[in-house]
Order: sequence, then C-alpha cells, then structure tokens
Amino acid sequence: MSSTLHEGTIAEAGLRFRRGELTPVELTGSVLAEIERRNPTVNAMATVTDAPAMEAAEQATAELRAGHDRGPLHGIPVSLKDNIDIAGVRTTAGSRLFADRVPATDSAIARSLRVAGAVLIGHANMSELALGVETNNAIFGQTRNPHDLERIPGGSSGGSAAAVACGMGLASIGTDSGGSVRIPAALCGVFGLRPTYGRVSTAGARISYPSFDCCGPIARTAEDCGLVLAAIAGYDPDDFATLPVAPPAIVPGRDVDLAGVRVGVPTSHFFDHLEPDVARAVNGAITLLHELGATAQDIEVDGLEATWAADATRPELGHRYAADIAERPEAFDPTVLRKLRSAMAPTIADHLSARREGERVAAAFRRELERVDLVAVPTTPITAPLIGVTSIERDGAQVDIEDVLISCTRVFSLLRVPALSVPCGESSGGLPVGLQLVGRPFDEAMLIRVGDALANALGSTR
Repeated sequence: MSSTLHEGTIAEAGLRFRRGELTPVELTGSVLAEIERRNPTVNAMATVTDAPAMEAAEQATAELRAGHDRGPLHGIPVSLKDNIDIAGVRTTAGSRLFADRVPATDSAIARSLRVAGAVLIGHANMSELALGVETNNAIFGQTRNPHDLERIPGGSSGGSAAAVACGMGLASIGTDSGGSVRIPAALCGVFGLRPTYGRVSTAGARISYPSFDCCGPIARTAEDCGLVLAAIAGYDPDDFATLPVAPPAIVPGRDVDLAGVRVGVPTSHFFDHLEPDVARAVNGAITLLHELGATAQDIEVDGLEATWAADATRPELGHRYAADIAERPEAFDPTVLRKLRSAMAPTIADHLSARREGERVAAAFRRELERVDLVAVPTTPITAPLIGVTSIERDGAQVDIEDVLISCTRVFSLLRVPALSVPCGESSGGLPVGLQLVGRPFDEAMLIRVGDALANALGSTR
C-alpha cells in the first residue's frame, strides 16, 4: 500500500476510507497539492476545480462517516479529459472554437461519477479536437511525459495519462478513437481501457467519430480501470450506441492462476516494426502469461493492418467540422486544419467500400476470438518520442509519427472490441512499454483479470 496518498490506488484508498485511516478530504487535499507542485512542469491539467472538489470531498467524508456508502469511487479524485462536459466548468476540447465554452449540464459520464460519489477535480489537457498523439494545443500548450519532460505523453488523452502517472488524481476519463486512451497509457506507464463500443455513453463528450469513439478510464491498476468502468457503464437514451448490458463484475487478478486462459498472438503486422526494447518487454510479458498458466496460440486475420481505416473513418470527422472549416479556418492549428480538409476527400463509394471491408475484418477477428479468450499485442511499437518529432525512418522511408503510434491500436477501435494497455516493462532508458490485451465484446472482465495478474507478476502494481 502506498505511503503517499496521491500515489495510491482506488482500491487502496477505498479500503482506508472504510477503516477510518483516511478521509476523502485528506486524499483530495493531497492530490490538489500535487497538482500545484507538478502541473507547472508536466502541464497535464487544463482546468482545476479546487473549491468544488474540496466541497465534494467534504460531502463524501460526511456521507461515509454516516454510513452512506456509494461504492468503490466514493471520495475518489478523478479528472475528465477536456472534451467531456462538466457543468459550469470551461470545456474546450483543446480548440479555439470552444475556448470560452462553459456547458450548463453534465455529460453522462460526469453525472455517473457524481452518483458514484467521485470527486471531480477538473479537466485534463488533450490534443486539439482529440486529433493527434502529442497533446498540445493553442489554449493550454504542451503536456510533457512525466518519465522524461522532453518527450510526449502520447495522445490525444495525454493529459489524462500524465496526470494519473504523477499523482494528479487516482483516475481520469479519456476518449479513444484510434488509440487515444491506450497510447498515452502505454507511453506514461499506466493502465488504459478502451471499453466495448456501446458500453459507455458519449453523450456530452465532443468525439470525432460517432461510429467508433469510446470513453474509457486511465488508472494505476487494471482493477481500478474496472471499478471506474463499472461506475460509468450503462444504457443511456441520449447515446444511440449504448446497449442495456450489465456492468462487468470486477474480480482482482492478483495471484490468480491463469490456467485455461487462451491467449492469441497474431502472426503478422503487430510485431513487424518494434523497437528492440519494446520487443523484449512485450515478448517477455507474453512468456510470463504462459508461466502463469495461460496457453498461447498463433492467430491470423487478414486485414488487421487496417489499410482501409482512413476511408472508413475520416468522412465522419471532416463533415462534422465542414462549416467551421469554411467560416473560421483561422481557429484551427494548421496541422489540424490539414487533417480536417483531407478527411473530406474520400468519396461516398470509397467510404462505403472501406466500411464493408471493416465489417469483413471484424467478423473474421471475432471468429478467432471464439478460439481464444483474448489477444496480446504491443500497444505501441516504440517508446515515447521526443517532443517535436514528426516522423521516423522505417524500411528506408519516413513514416508519420502518428501513423507509427496508432499502428497497433487503431484496428481494434474500428472492430469495436475492448482493449486494455498494461505496463509491461521499460526501455534501457527508463521509458515505459505497454502490452495491449484485446478481448471479446463486453468481456472487459477477462482483460482486467489477466492484466492485474500480469502486472502483479511483473511487480508493476503499486
């Protein structure tokens, strides 16, 4: 159990609350003090709601003392990415288009967190309009990786991952279209869960791709991700994609025998271009799963490299901002503006053809998931790049850094299946590496069980 309050886990804090060893007021005060100390350099938090957070912590403390227990998140400090509405709090999506926007009502997620008794501490920084892997925007500036301030934290939920990694809250909620929860979790050395599409409402969140986007938790353990997911999951009439599926039952995976768990390992694409340190850590983690009792078997699905992804997704994005592009082009960062304009290029025929290809790959992948319980691949093929790096060399050509970082995550977003990034080691330079566990639709519980068991065996839980 962590001796420093803001570095603990949700499960630990909840146990201490109920033993009378700690109060939500003390924990929230420690988190806010850590934000004041570290945010000037890391720049993970865009907006901090100090006074409302302390009021919520005081209420949670009084309720717990009176025996009114709202569950595992009661009194736990949590942040939300800056594209998820909190009533009365500036919510910008990192864009000058919304620089002065203050929503009058909570998003579905903020509302669920309040019902669960969580303490909302504000908004985490993000890439402009959730487009990009660097986490930098014209309003709040550059977020830095806590493990090396000269490197990016990943994106677009980089502020959320950086905040959790350095004690600015015990969890954060990000959004994930191509890997925006999992990539920063991997680069910052924390856990990031993209739930099954339709598991969590996106109502009140400014997402880019309604057909694929999800909201998901970033936390310090897989179990904590599951506890947050259980609080925010559920049917919402305001989100057409949500389904009336019961929240997952979370069973901690520490010291669990994984005998009988079948792990699929793809034979192509994901392992083709790994940095040596990433390959070592990922392959070591897969070997460790075998030592814990799991069995590994090769799987092969044609199309997981997702060359069809751009045509399948971009038209949703481009047409969402078509009017703003025409009327206020100066409000966008030039790189973002280029992305948005290029997103309008695919024809309807190209788009529909790509969507059909995606459906074919999804069906093939789900058939493979009938033979295995989950799939294990790297989260990212490289560790955190330096700030300002826009491309790296691969096979004699320069490849855009965003395309590199999403190369192992994007396809699972398009297949709408759940995926969890688990810290599985470090590079020789001390930079985190992530292993991505991918599961059957609505079987996040399996990912959490295996992720916690692996992390415990690796000694990476705190």
